[in-house]
Amino acid sequence: RFVAVYARGTSSQAFDGSGPVKRDKDDYSQCTFNTGKRYHADLNAAYNIAARGHVVYQGRGRKATARVSSQTPTRTPRTPVTLSTLWQQSA
Repeated sequence: RFVAVYARGTSSQAFDGSGPVKRDKDDYSQCTFNTGKRYHADLNAAYNIAARGHVVYQGRGRKATARVSSQTPTRTPRTPVTLSTLWQQSA
């Protein structure tokens, strides 16, 4: 089965749920989480893309992966779907 995933913004959030990441100035392919962990930004994004794909595949729809609801006038940000989201659901 094929699942289309919108990958924009997946490397900006830490897969462990600790929040936004900071890219290194010298080596842009590396990122640092709020917890101090350092990972490759593309690996972080791949984990989050897989998590989004799993959420869509399980039938929760594309709205579950949206950061911003297009139907609310205030445009309140939603919690991004990361790998930690799946960890919390299985616990």
